[in-house]
Amino acid sequence: FSGINVMTSYSTLIFKAAGGRPTVVATSLGLMTCFFATAAAANVSDRYGRRTLLLASCAIMAGGAALAGFMLASADTLDVAAWVSGGLSVLGVCTFYLGYAIGIGPVPWVLISEIFENRLRARALAYLSALNLWANGLLCVAAMYLINLFAGCEIDAAVVDDNGAPARPYEECTEGRREHGAGLLLISFAGFIC
Repeated sequence: FSGINVMTSYSTLIFKAAGGRPTVVATSLGLMTCFFATAAAANVSDRYGRRTLLLASCAIMAGGAALAGFMLASADTLDVAAWVSGGLSVLGVCTFYLGYAIGIGPVPWVLISEIFENRLRARALAYLSALNLWANGLLCVAAMYLINLFAGCEIDAAVVDDNGAPARPYEECTEGRREHGAGLLLISFAGFIC
């Protein structure tokens, strides 16, 4: 699932939009969650089975993406304290990372190594790794345009500060509109995961 790279690439935007000031700390917390959950998944994959881990992983990822997306898409309309909004955003991203790390991240690589016979295994893993990297890169680049699309901006609109007035209504895209678009993109990711 290539959405993990989009979440990693845009997690700083998510935390900043939600009012969280220590975005580097929050991003590091999310990545540490992913690291430790991957280590834990190695110990429980044989106990619970791969199918169970994959289903649990999808459910947890969808919940995390939906929470982070909701907090981002409705940041201007919710009347909550900044620390609550920021905390829920961090929780959503960390939950997404947790779900990815326990199933969708490691289990497919184990399955791929078991599917192919020995004489084809190395070549198949190389091709599938290249395909995975290309899909990740494509999705990360496409995410910028999708955020603008969901924000109601022109696809190639530049980002301006919320305090700066654009020359034409849709010539530039403000940070607030892009944050709303990023939230809608995360909510759509949650829908695709389900």
